[in-house]
Amino acid sequence: MAKVYNISAKAGKDADAAAAAIELSGPETVEEAIQMYGGEAVLTNAMANFTVTMQGRIRADIKAGLDQAAIQTKHANDKMGVSQPKGSVDPVAAIKSKWATMDPEARKALLAQLKAAA
Repeated sequence: MAKVYNISAKAGKDADAAAAAIELSGPETVEEAIQMYGGEAVLTNAMANFTVTMQGRIRADIKAGLDQAAIQTKHANDKMGVSQPKGSVDPVAAIKSKWATMDPEARKALLAQLKAAA
């Protein structure tokens, strides 16, 4: 049985950006989606959405200072549709990751801040 989906979009991020909305009939279940569009199309679309989700998680890990190996280990068993628990940033890992890209002056400034905080 078809379900009506309301889909809207804006052409820009500004509050006054042009916008439009449509109603579209679509499937209510995965089985109906496969029947309507085919298994390959459903899988391709699901994996495209999951890729975007994983990219966001990876970006957050990079910003938190995790390295490639830590990111791989953290997400090795991620599953589509399962929310990632909110975690805290490991400050030592963040500093170690950032340290390699800092110029000598920035390193001195960071050390001074850390010593002042102690």
